[in-house]
Amino acid sequence: MAFSAQRQLKILGEFPSEEQMIAYDYVLDRGSHFDADKEAIYFCSQRQHVVFKLDYTGKLIRRIGRNGQGPGEFQLPLVPCIIGDELVVSDNGNSRIQIFTLDGTYLRQIRMVEGIYSLVSIEHQLYMHLLKEYEKSRNAPAIFGKIDLNGKLLFYFGEIGRSDYHIFYNDNAQSIRSFNGELHCLQLYGTTYRIYNPEGELVRELQLEINPLLDKEYKKTGWLYTYRSFAVDKQRIYATHAGKGRIIINVFDRDGKYLYAYSIKQEGDDVCEVSDMKIIQQKNRRLLLLLVHYPDTKFILAELDE
Repeated sequence: MAFSAQRQLKILGEFPSEEQMIAYDYVLDRGSHFDADKEAIYFCSQRQHVVFKLDYTGKLIRRIGRNGQGPGEFQLPLVPCIIGDELVVSDNGNSRIQIFTLDGTYLRQIRMVEGIYSLVSIEHQLYMHLLKEYEKSRNAPAIFGKIDLNGKLLFYFGEIGRSDYHIFYNDNAQSIRSFNGELHCLQLYGTTYRIYNPEGELVRELQLEINPLLDKEYKKTGWLYTYRSFAVDKQRIYATHAGKGRIIINVFDRDGKYLYAYSIKQEGDDVCEVSDMKIIQQKNRRLLLLLVHYPDTKFILAELDE
């Protein structure tokens, strides 16, 4: 089944601009994860070892943390996660999770033995895609861990993913989301979509109907990812893959059936990729926030009209 772009997203803005980066002295470099609420966006910069708090125009509100090993300092922060009125950040270079207020005041830390690839929360408990398990062989017993906000490990869980590509250990890389009290997981090098309950039990497994790696046009990009990131709501799954000169978001129903695709045209013919995305409800609008890489790193804010 071929896929095609059928709809255009209403773009509300792209940021930061060159003027903003000069004025506020920041760059979205070497960062692939963010979290956001109705008021602000939190972006982890691994190169600058800091979390940027931005508004929805690209204005820098504040820097959270700095380079170092002490309380409130970072080495390679990777994933921010908003839990209520607190900001939880995986500080992989220092083997810990750090917790701040949303205004950037340091509160406490959780020591970790393992690095964290992805991080979400359900009912004030943390669910992590673990780098240690992620780098193990395909016979690893689990790839996710659940801890409470005091750092107590509750259990490991999760099935090992399979793909037809066997690209070293990356076959089992997954992006994760929390939605309606469940953990949603999408395989990076395949089309397997799994849903777990808070106790780590597999509730459902399905296959997304479209595999970009089988499309001739997609092969021309030279990309190996199927779906780098995704977002989910009550009716749809939004999964994004790389595109030459454009960003493509395939939209599926909750059974994995392909519905349509959004296309966002970019300047030139460079391959564009979305590394992270999130649906945000603001008043009567449903917004889609995309973190785009290749060739430039930027946020794109769009409005969903479904």
